[in-house]
Amino acid sequence: AKLTRLCWNGIPPAIRKEAWRRMVGNKLHVGEGLFRELAQRARHAPSVSTREEGDFSDSHEGLLFRGVEEESIGTASARAALAGSPRPDPHAISDDNSASTGRESSVNLIAYDVPRTFPDLEFFHDGGPTCLALHDVLRSYAYYQPDVGYVQGMSYLAATFLLYMSAADAFCCLANMLASHLYRDLYSLDAKRIEKHVRVFDSFFRENLPLLFTHFQRQGVDSRHFFLEWALTLFSRALSIDVAARIWDNFHLHGEIFAIRAGVGVLRLFGPTLAKLEIEEILRLLHRLPCEKTNFSALLFDAIQDVRVDPRKFDLLIGDDPHGCLEQRDVGAEGRHGCSPM
Repeated sequence: AKLTRLCWNGIPPAIRKEAWRRMVGNKLHVGEGLFRELAQRARHAPSVSTREEGDFSDSHEGLLFRGVEEESIGTASARAALAGSPRPDPHAISDDNSASTGRESSVNLIAYDVPRTFPDLEFFHDGGPTCLALHDVLRSYAYYQPDVGYVQGMSYLAATFLLYMSAADAFCCLANMLASHLYRDLYSLDAKRIEKHVRVFDSFFRENLPLLFTHFQRQGVDSRHFFLEWALTLFSRALSIDVAARIWDNFHLHGEIFAIRAGVGVLRLFGPTLAKLEIEEILRLLHRLPCEKTNFSALLFDAIQDVRVDPRKFDLLIGDDPHGCLEQRDVGAEGRHGCSPM
């Protein structure tokens, strides 16, 4: 109960590094030595020309990158997945410096995405003290998991970890987080796997907010248009860093079920406004949530506390990995189902 309350109220930034490391865990046994090796290999790897790979705009990565300017991360991801283009076969990391295996060519996208990641935080951009670390973490992951590579949205996850820890620790946490059931599916860009998580979200959205759910349907607002971005970046793009970090505190403890509660909580908080808007205004609001109020975090978590997600129903809907966080950590019974403190 103490850990649940700590996460619910927001872990103090000074101890967030250690708390997140413990909650995320390291089931993959990723060490600093592996990170250094991968980072070194990635830095010296020859750049893969997208022209040599064919028309990059027809690939998943091309669709995602093209979507940065025109649409949300989640919408671009959904369109990429639904396009149905074949995934390359997975390969182990080769011993040479070639970037030709799997989707390692997606490393080229990192240079385009990093400047768009937390655009107001200069230390992540050219010349900033954390810019190279962010590049290293993302490129190392693409080499560590070449069958996944780099996918848009990962930069926000890596950058959020880097706000609180070293590059080696951020890589370890990112790799283990992306090994969870939720992120394996989302970053696979496989339409069926993604759709399962959207359906689970929709089930609890409809159950908690039936009138708003009906309004969205009438307006043609598909949950993929906003929930995927929220999930892919774990709210770090849509919310301020301090509010998103509080959601991360609870996600690392409870897993996917809390991401669903947080998403429905956002809709509950803005429900009266959303009910009056049409599709374009709805999506504009949901992609850039107005959270300037000093008490916004308290208001949001009050709304999340009112969201009901039946753990048994969630387990049934999510299917093959009941807690949505495959072997992610062992935090005891108190942190299993996203329950707010009593």
